[in-house]
Amino acid sequence: LMLRRPPRSTLFPYTTLFRSVTTLPLLHKEFIINSYQLLEGRLRGASAALILAYYFNQTELKKIVTEAENIGVEAVVECSVENELPRALAINPDILMINNRPIAAIPEDPTEKYDEGSIEVISEWWERYPELRSWKRQPGKLLISASCINSPEDVKRILKIPCDAALVGNAAMTAHDRVGFLRSLTEVLN
Repeated sequence: LMLRRPPRSTLFPYTTLFRSVTTLPLLHKEFIINSYQLLEGRLRGASAALILAYYFNQTELKKIVTEAENIGVEAVVECSVENELPRALAINPDILMINNRPIAAIPEDPTEKYDEGSIEVISEWWERYPELRSWKRQPGKLLISASCINSPEDVKRILKIPCDAALVGNAAMTAHDRVGFLRSLTEVLN
């Protein structure tokens, strides 16, 4: 489940609400640029935080990931444009998410470029970067494919990489039958 920033006056009631509804891990999904935001997410019950490699040089990225780990928050390092991948791999994160949509390259007005992206991105990076394949062979490393997952065939393709998880957003939200759509994606696993 994803956590987004509630109004400041309601910070702690949200924590109680989230934990009363689920025991699933909670992802703090925000544009995190400092450790204060990590602490805020932790106070709200987040068990993981999305860290966009776009915002950090390699030293800063390593520092923010370490800060997350030090407060008990799993860092999910996201790359959405190709030049971020070497920087992310250099810090050897436990969880790496490759966004098939170039979020970091989208201008202020995303309406013109938001639909760009393809499930091919993760497949191409997997083939092009032996460092990515070496990283994944280490014990305990999790690879997530995000965005542009629109069908059971897409799930089959990312399983070949091998991805450990998928973040499915728009396709699920725009599906006529959301539950049926999500079931069709998970049936591939059986």
